[in-house]
Amino acid sequence: MRQESVGAYLAEVESLAEAGVRVGLAPHSVRACPADWLEAIGAYARRHELPLHVHADEQPLEIEECLSEHGCRPIELLARTGCLGEHTTVVHATHANGAELDLLAASGATICVCPTTEADLGDGFLPAERVRKRGIPLCIGSDSNVRIDPFEELRELEGIARRQTGRRGVFTADELFRVGSELGARALGLEAWAGIEVDLGHRSLAKVPEEKVRAALVAGCGADVVVSA
Repeated sequence: MRQESVGAYLAEVESLAEAGVRVGLAPHSVRACPADWLEAIGAYARRHELPLHVHADEQPLEIEECLSEHGCRPIELLARTGCLGEHTTVVHATHANGAELDLLAASGATICVCPTTEADLGDGFLPAERVRKRGIPLCIGSDSNVRIDPFEELRELEGIARRQTGRRGVFTADELFRVGSELGARALGLEAWAGIEVDLGHRSLAKVPEEKVRAALVAGCGADVVVSA
């Protein structure tokens, strides 16, 4: 249910924070949130140094509607309303153009890519190599309740990059693990991500040398290899 005003929304955020709940701000998208709300939410996030997550450039129609209503593209609107910064995570950014990617790089914002969801919805592919070359931090998400598997998301991110560039190993295993751990923690405003315990006796890791486990996890394992987190 949408709140009656942005003030009511921020009051709810404050009440949760006062109750000891770790909070962040998530105005969903430029389609769901008026520009003046985005301005207030962006200012609040900066003032309190809170994570701000927002969907943008997920679908072509969204971009067309944003251009029609605001005269700019979604990530450009986020910049205009003060919603971009190191505390910001833009979810999807599937159809971001070069100028928008430059805005993300300059602001220090993160992109949360959700490859299996974007495939399921037929939304397209993140411009992975252009994002990587600009040094834009990436993290992964699911944006779906159909299947939750971080290894699959990381594997598909590399698969997208390979299809787009025509070469293998665009992201190294270490880079992908940063995307799935350190950079994900950063996007949530956490200092670190808790470690995981992997079942080295799992059939997917049978006879894999210890020094190759990280690469094997990304290349061929599912979430069922994790025994505790």
